Amino acid sequence: MLERRSPLNASGDEIVIESITADHIRLYLAQVMKKSSRATAQRRLFAIKAFFGHLEKVSGIPNPAAMMRSPKIDKRLPSFLSEKDAEVLLEDPVTDGDAASARNHAMLEVLYSSGLRVSELTALNWINVDEEVGMITVRAGKGNKDRLVPVGEPALDALRRWRSMMPVPSGPNGPVFTNLRGKRITTRSVEMILAKTLERSGVGTRISPRHPGDARAFESRHDTALHSRQHQPAQGSARASPSARLISVEPRPLEVFWIRRTK
Repeated sequence: MLERRSPLNASGDEIVIESITADHIRLYLAQVMKKSSRATAQRRLFAIKAFFGHLEKVSGIPNPAAMMRSPKIDKRLPSFLSEKDAEVLLEDPVTDGDAASARNHAMLEVLYSSGLRVSELTALNWINVDEEVGMITVRAGKGNKDRLVPVGEPALDALRRWRSMMPVPSGPNGPVFTNLRGKRITTRSVEMILAKTLERSGVGTRISPRHPGDARAFESRHDTALHSRQHQPAQGSARASPSARLISVEPRPLEVFWIRRTK
């Protein structure tokens, strides 16, 4: 920006920083947004503000960007699984006597049925699963808050099968999902399992596990089921905006399918 759009001195060979105005910066950002995203322009403005903020502190030069507002970033609808894709994914066969296969299927069912984030899934202990009322207690979830989340019978059946086949049995305070050595499974491992399952089922080219640490890896299903403000508490979101965005996704058929899977 300083090289291309800033005022020069009388000889034209030196930039006069004191002469840079907010209009120069706006012109520069407009040029950036012609070739790059609004997010890029936002980062550039942040750097400009930091630069002039430093000059203001050390030299007293007024900051022309101080009152400038960042460009709004476009809100994109998240990718989501269609009803057909969800059915294909959840019908991934469980190999008889294969503990890993039973575990992977249980993870898929729980993620689909409850809308948990992957980090919350890996943190589950058996004591957090109430089979009688069909609820899961999420401890220190999003925003470091506890919440209750409903879970359907297909997911509970898958959990019972996995528990009966665990290579290393886990007590009430032990992890629900473990590796085959009995250690709590990591979010990275879940991400890899989901990626392989998505690819094997044929839907991997349309949606992929994302952001395992912040539990976005399977939020595509979460997006289809929790599509309005009334589901905000189940997501654990402190603000309505993450849920409100999903209203744009056609909800009716997906809602019916989600209800069917949780019965």
